[in-house]
Amino acid sequence: MGDRPVQATAGMVVVSLMLGFMGIFTRYLGEHGLDSTDIAFVRASVTVVIILPVMVILYRKDLRPRKEHIPIFVIFGLCRFGTDVTLFYAQQTVTLALATLLQMTFPYYVMIISLFVFKERINVTKLASVMLGFFGATLITGVIFGNVGGDAAGIFSALLSGLLIGLYLIGCGIGNDKGIEPLVFLFYAYIVSAVAGLPFTDLGAVADVAAESLGILFILGIGLLMTVIPEFMTVWSTKHLRPTTVSIICVLELVAAVGVGAAFYGEDLDLMDLFGVILVTASVIILNIRIKFDAKRLFGGRRPTLEEIRAMSERFYRYRRE
Repeated sequence: MGDRPVQATAGMVVVSLMLGFMGIFTRYLGEHGLDSTDIAFVRASVTVVIILPVMVILYRKDLRPRKEHIPIFVIFGLCRFGTDVTLFYAQQTVTLALATLLQMTFPYYVMIISLFVFKERINVTKLASVMLGFFGATLITGVIFGNVGGDAAGIFSALLSGLLIGLYLIGCGIGNDKGIEPLVFLFYAYIVSAVAGLPFTDLGAVADVAAESLGILFILGIGLLMTVIPEFMTVWSTKHLRPTTVSIICVLELVAAVGVGAAFYGEDLDLMDLFGVILVTASVIILNIRIKFDAKRLFGGRRPTLEEIRAMSERFYRYRRE
């Protein structure tokens, strides 16, 4: 039992580094005739097919979802589809580092949503974090100096992806509060994503790519290596790690994306870009460290029990609730 946090930490490190390679899959499929909607459909479809046997074995009763859960699956499944489409478009039009970085701004959107919907208060730490992140984002996009770094539509798409993934993660938290297992939530979210993408997908182009020996490997890879394995590992790891720890480790995805962009596509960062990356990364960490202090207040200054930590981890399932 004592080794579980160490194993969970190692697992999250591996997952974060793996996700940094997502751009290789999306760009390969894009170069072979698939647009971002096609790729999102492929990812969702493969994920559903892989998870279905697990659902049959472990969650057979959930194969008939409860009526009150269906709106949750539909709303946040559409958010899942939207975030995939926008991220994949960004990864093909701007640098991988920029696409990943701008999607990582989703805690800011969650904070703003929490302000109006959940009546959360904005303290000095939150405000400073947002200002720091905003300044860092403007540096790396080149807005301050009138030199926008990449396609403007791609930058907007990456920012929109951040908003949508933030909404999706709020949905994960809502689902958990209503007793929906994370894997069940994931399964139905991707079913909705696949159904939403079907009318807009060029099935002929997908079939052509799947007919190639290397193409089918990339199609299976984006479902298995870039989705199912990271999701399973994240669900398991969040039961043994504090949400703050998970959030900080996930920053490694940006590091991996920077490395992949430089090694495979010659996307080097200049000094101003690097400074912007550091600022945004620091702001995300600062924003999420607040969870740790909230936990101290919640438990009256005492050290929470393992069960209490696990309950908090599940409540903040997948990176963070706020």
